[in-house]
Amino acid sequence: MKYPMLLLTCAALVACGGADSEADLQDEMEAVNEAVVGAGNTDRELALGFEIYPGAEVRTNMGAMGMSMALFTTNDSAEQMLDYYRAEAESRGFDLTASSPRENQRTLRGTNDNGDEFNLTVTSEDMNVTLGDLTITAAD
Repeated sequence: MKYPMLLLTCAALVACGGADSEADLQDEMEAVNEAVVGAGNTDRELALGFEIYPGAEVRTNMGAMGMSMALFTTNDSAEQMLDYYRAEAESRGFDLTASSPRENQRTLRGTNDNGDEFNLTVTSEDMNVTLGDLTITAAD
């Protein structure tokens, strides 16, 4: 990951921005995202041609200089999300490893021959909600 400090700095600026409401905070986050990513981000596009899980609600999607970090939720199962991203990543040449660091959490991680990185953490939450945390980093 080449630019995590840039993204963390932007997140800190949003957090300290003094938003008076959730709507103001969302507006500030969108402004930071556009400033970092540039105009034209549809909030579903990610680095290397990946996209947010179909039908998922985007919580956060930030990216810069070939790196994307996204959080999203869906009512689909964790297994459905893992299967979708496994197929997407393998079709792009990623060699993946899976693990289960916690009872309700699973990860898929890997790289391809270009040195690009794929990192997905899927967490099953209460009330049949699945949280996806996806970071994709393009190599230089």
